[in-house]
Amino acid sequence: MNRMTSLPQLLSKFVQQKLGGPSLSEYEKLQAEMSDLQIRYNELLAVHQEKCSQLEELKNTQTVASSKEDVEVEPLKENL
Repeated sequence: MNRMTSLPQLLSKFVQQKLGGPSLSEYEKLQAEMSDLQIRYNELLAVHQEKCSQLEELKNTQTVASSKEDVEVEPLKENL
């Protein structure tokens, strides 16, 4: 019975050695690293989206201000 339970482990090790896959501890480390990187990516994406929103607001503010300046300059030209 003990031999039967170790057979899957032996097969797993054999396949791992032949295919060159990571060990269980390496796999767990990679999973943890990927999780950390996903969290960091999500944080950076949120900051990026916020900066894009701020940029759009700034562009809109400048467009409105520029339009107001154009409207104020027109009456002055007509008075000349």
